[in-house]
Amino acid sequence: EDGAARAWATAAGLPVRDDLPGVLHCATEGELAAALSGPGITVGSHTWSHPNLARLEPGEVRQELARSREWLEGWGSRAVPIVTYPYGLHSAATRSLAAEAGYAAAFRVDGGEIPEDADRFALARLNVPAGLSPDGLLLRLAGLVSA
Repeated sequence: EDGAARAWATAAGLPVRDDLPGVLHCATEGELAAALSGPGITVGSHTWSHPNLARLEPGEVRQELARSREWLEGWGSRAVPIVTYPYGLHSAATRSLAAEAGYAAAFRVDGGEIPEDADRFALARLNVPAGLSPDGLLLRLAGLVSA
Protein backbone atom coordinates (compact mmCIF):
# COMPACT_ATOMS: atom_id res chain seq x y z
CA GLU A 1 0.00 0.00 0.00
CA ASP A 2 2.69 2.39 -1.15
CA GLY A 3 0.39 5.35 -1.77
CA ALA A 4 -1.12 5.21 1.72
CA ALA A 5 2.31 4.87 3.34
CA ARG A 6 3.70 7.82 1.37
CA ALA A 7 0.66 9.97 2.22
CA TRP A 8 1.05 9.14 5.91
CA ALA A 9 4.79 9.92 5.85
CA THR A 10 4.19 13.23 4.07
CA ALA A 11 1.48 14.21 6.56
CA ALA A 12 3.82 13.29 9.42
CA GLY A 13 6.59 15.45 7.97
CA LEU A 14 8.81 12.47 7.18
CA PRO A 15 11.00 12.37 4.07
CA VAL A 16 9.67 10.46 1.07
CA ARG A 17 12.20 9.36 -1.55
CA ASP A 18 12.17 7.70 -4.95
CA ASP A 19 15.95 7.63 -5.47
CA LEU A 20 16.94 4.62 -3.38
CA PRO A 21 19.88 2.54 -4.62
CA GLY A 22 19.09 -0.60 -6.55
CA VAL A 23 20.13 -2.89 -3.69
CA LEU A 24 17.16 -1.55 -1.71
CA HIS A 25 14.60 -2.36 -4.42
CA CYS A 26 12.59 -5.56 -4.62
CA ALA A 27 13.89 -8.18 -7.01
CA THR A 28 12.18 -8.41 -10.38
CA GLU A 29 10.61 -11.68 -11.47
CA GLY A 30 13.51 -12.06 -13.91
CA GLU A 31 16.02 -11.67 -11.08
CA LEU A 32 14.08 -14.18 -9.00
CA ALA A 33 14.01 -16.65 -11.89
CA ALA A 34 17.79 -16.27 -12.30
CA ALA A 35 18.33 -16.88 -8.56
CA LEU A 36 16.05 -19.94 -8.61
CA SER A 37 18.02 -21.45 -11.50
CA GLY A 38 20.90 -22.07 -9.11
CA PRO A 39 21.19 -25.22 -7.02
CA GLY A 40 19.71 -25.33 -3.54
CA ILE A 41 17.61 -22.16 -3.82
CA THR A 42 13.95 -22.16 -2.83
CA VAL A 43 11.41 -19.40 -2.25
CA GLY A 44 8.72 -19.10 0.41
CA SER A 45 6.06 -16.57 1.32
CA HIS A 46 6.27 -13.34 3.26
CA THR A 47 2.62 -12.49 2.43
CA TRP A 48 1.45 -10.40 -0.49
CA SER A 49 1.93 -6.86 0.77
CA HIS A 50 3.88 -7.33 4.04
CA PRO A 51 1.28 -6.12 6.59
CA ASN A 52 1.19 -6.87 10.30
CA LEU A 53 -1.11 -9.90 10.11
CA ALA A 54 -1.89 -9.78 13.82
CA ARG A 55 -3.72 -6.46 13.29
CA LEU A 56 -5.81 -7.48 10.26
CA GLU A 57 -9.30 -8.90 10.11
CA PRO A 58 -9.42 -12.65 9.33
CA GLY A 59 -10.61 -12.06 5.76
CA GLU A 60 -7.69 -9.74 5.10
CA VAL A 61 -5.23 -12.28 6.52
CA ARG A 62 -6.75 -14.99 4.31
CA GLN A 63 -6.31 -12.78 1.25
CA GLU A 64 -2.69 -11.91 2.10
CA LEU A 65 -1.77 -15.55 2.62
CA ALA A 66 -3.75 -16.99 -0.30
CA ARG A 67 -2.61 -14.43 -2.86
CA SER A 68 1.03 -14.98 -1.97
CA ARG A 69 0.67 -18.77 -1.94
CA GLU A 70 -1.04 -18.78 -5.36
CA TRP A 71 1.72 -16.62 -6.85
CA LEU A 72 4.41 -18.85 -5.35
CA GLU A 73 2.87 -21.98 -6.85
CA GLY A 74 3.77 -20.58 -10.28
CA TRP A 75 7.44 -21.14 -9.41
CA GLY A 76 6.98 -24.91 -9.33
CA SER A 77 9.09 -27.16 -7.15
CA ARG A 78 11.33 -24.28 -6.07
CA ALA A 79 8.44 -22.78 -4.07
CA VAL A 80 8.02 -24.16 -0.56
CA PRO A 81 4.72 -23.88 1.36
CA ILE A 82 6.25 -21.89 4.21
CA VAL A 83 5.43 -18.35 5.33
CA THR A 84 7.47 -15.99 7.47
CA TYR A 85 5.25 -13.50 9.26
CA PRO A 86 6.03 -9.88 8.38
CA TYR A 87 7.81 -8.26 11.33
CA GLY A 88 7.53 -11.68 12.99
CA LEU A 89 4.13 -10.67 14.35
CA HIS A 90 1.48 -13.35 14.68
CA SER A 91 -1.39 -14.48 16.84
CA ALA A 92 -3.28 -17.70 17.43
CA ALA A 93 -5.68 -16.60 14.68
CA THR A 94 -2.90 -15.91 12.15
CA ARG A 95 -1.30 -19.27 12.90
CA SER A 96 -4.62 -21.01 12.31
CA LEU A 97 -5.23 -19.07 9.10
CA ALA A 98 -1.74 -19.95 7.80
CA ALA A 99 -2.59 -23.63 8.25
CA GLU A 100 -5.98 -23.09 6.62
CA ALA A 101 -4.28 -21.41 3.63
CA GLY A 102 -2.28 -24.58 2.98
CA TYR A 103 1.09 -23.64 4.40
CA ALA A 104 3.11 -26.44 5.99
CA ALA A 105 4.84 -24.19 8.53
CA ALA A 106 5.42 -20.57 9.51
CA PHE A 107 8.26 -18.62 11.09
CA ARG A 108 8.25 -15.78 13.55
CA VAL A 109 11.19 -13.33 13.61
CA ASP A 110 12.86 -14.20 16.88
CA GLY A 111 15.44 -16.93 17.04
CA GLY A 112 16.31 -19.79 19.27
CA GLU A 113 16.31 -23.52 19.19
CA ILE A 114 13.31 -25.33 17.78
CA PRO A 115 12.18 -28.05 20.18
CA GLU A 116 10.67 -31.25 18.83
CA ASP A 117 7.21 -30.30 20.09
CA ALA A 118 7.29 -26.76 18.62
CA ASP A 119 4.17 -25.30 17.04
CA ARG A 120 5.00 -25.59 13.33
CA PHE A 121 3.18 -22.29 12.72
CA ALA A 122 5.33 -20.37 15.22
CA LEU A 123 8.85 -21.62 14.49
CA ALA A 124 11.91 -19.63 15.51
CA ARG A 125 14.16 -18.26 12.79
CA LEU A 126 17.55 -16.66 12.64
CA ASN A 127 17.38 -12.98 11.77
CA VAL A 128 20.10 -11.88 9.35
CA PRO A 129 20.23 -8.08 9.60
CA ALA A 130 21.46 -5.80 6.83
CA GLY A 131 25.20 -5.31 6.90
CA LEU A 132 25.97 -8.56 8.72
CA SER A 133 29.40 -9.79 7.67
CA PRO A 134 30.02 -13.37 6.55
CA ASP A 135 31.96 -13.94 9.80
CA GLY A 136 29.06 -12.49 11.79
CA LEU A 137 26.69 -14.91 10.07
CA LEU A 138 28.97 -17.84 10.90
CA LEU A 139 29.06 -16.77 14.56
CA ARG A 140 25.25 -16.63 14.66
CA LEU A 141 24.91 -20.00 12.95
CA ALA A 142 27.33 -21.51 15.45
CA GLY A 143 25.22 -20.11 18.30
CA LEU A 144 28.09 -18.01 19.61
CA VAL A 145 26.29 -14.69 19.08
CA SER A 146 22.58 -14.24 19.70
CA ALA A 147 20.28 -12.44 17.28
